[in-house]
Amino acid sequence: MDASSIRAARVLWDAGKSLEAGRVLFEALPAGDRPFWAGAILQFCCEYAATIPPEVAAVLQLTHKRSEWHHGHEIFDALRRLTLRIERNEMPADAMLSGIVALAECVAKVTYNAISPGDPFDTDSGWWIVSNVDWIRQHIADKAFGDRAWNLLSGEEPKKER
Repeated sequence: MDASSIRAARVLWDAGKSLEAGRVLFEALPAGDRPFWAGAILQFCCEYAATIPPEVAAVLQLTHKRSEWHHGHEIFDALRRLTLRIERNEMPADAMLSGIVALAECVAKVTYNAISPGDPFDTDSGWWIVSNVDWIRQHIADKAFGDRAWNLLSGEEPKKER
């Protein structure tokens, strides 16, 4: 990610315009890197959750294997069913879990879109990742979370081997 995109996104992030910051950061990433970026962010957020539903774990596994990205749509569908259960109070969920499930939906969409399918999700799906992380940041009020989240979002966190 280039330095000017990171600077522009940081101004937007600091101004509370996380969706706009997401647009700048996401569009600056090569399409083939987006699932790895999104998966690293989801993995980090999951470190703050008490439990990780199997549907979220499936997204994390998906982002690590390019050969499996075509399963992104079906994993998104499972996440959507989980979201609906949470919204109907059929499953107990705190703010953190709700935020992680919403984030995981976006990660599944981005991963599926990376294969350039004939039926892609909306192109702004990746922008929402930054907005979801900002929502989580506001609900856990942990400065260390916000700092590390920004480092991951901006690509300033040291990269791991793929």
